[in-house]
Amino acid sequence: MLAAMVACSMFSVSTASAAFTVSVGQTIKLYNGPGSGNGGEFIVKHVTDGYSAERFRTFCVQTTEYFNFGETLTIDAIADFSSAPANPIKATTSALYREFMRGMAAANGAANYAGTILGVAYTFNSTTDAQAGLLQQAIWNFQGQGSYSNAFVTAANSLGFLGADATSLTGTNLQTYGYVQALQLKRSDGAGGLMNAQDQLYWDGRGQLTAVPEPASIALWGTFALGGLLRTRRRRNSA
Repeated sequence: MLAAMVACSMFSVSTASAAFTVSVGQTIKLYNGPGSGNGGEFIVKHVTDGYSAERFRTFCVQTTEYFNFGETLTIDAIADFSSAPANPIKATTSALYREFMRGMAAANGAANYAGTILGVAYTFNSTTDAQAGLLQQAIWNFQGQGSYSNAFVTAANSLGFLGADATSLTGTNLQTYGYVQALQLKRSDGAGGLMNAQDQLYWDGRGQLTAVPEPASIALWGTFALGGLLRTRRRRNSA
């Protein structure tokens, strides 16, 4: 069994899908998806589907949490912050992940669907690692889990949401910046209880971004290369 040693532009159409929806108390399993860092994309499979079909894809919030691919994880909470430690989901993180999820919905299962995330080219449903790794690094950058510089970081910065990153997104702010939250996931502690395991991003289909990038900015973002960064995925066989 593989062990995931995981530390762990599309503004015109609103896509909400019940297929994305999960609830507190349910269980999911995470599986390996594209990504060149020690994080997502991770494929989410859900108990009500018999863990047989992909429900959606997600990315790590924290770099210090670990899980095994296929491990049963309980959704302990769906919150505006990660649980271990408490780390508010930032506005820029919300913008990036929401646009990723909208791109996945637009792909509708099509292999190698070409789209954009905040004006930066992204291939959805692909086995290519580079873009997913860069997006994960951008998410970690805004969540204070390291310092990274790439096209996705630049694109999110250009939205002007950084001022909102200083506070937790609640209420109307969630609507403004994309309504992305954290799945606080727990595993069995072997004694009938649960222990902290993972925090993963989640979008249930709600929310509209209020900032639309200017064409000149989109053209600028498109000039950034998406390769050449450190590949830091730490995935190994379990003992």
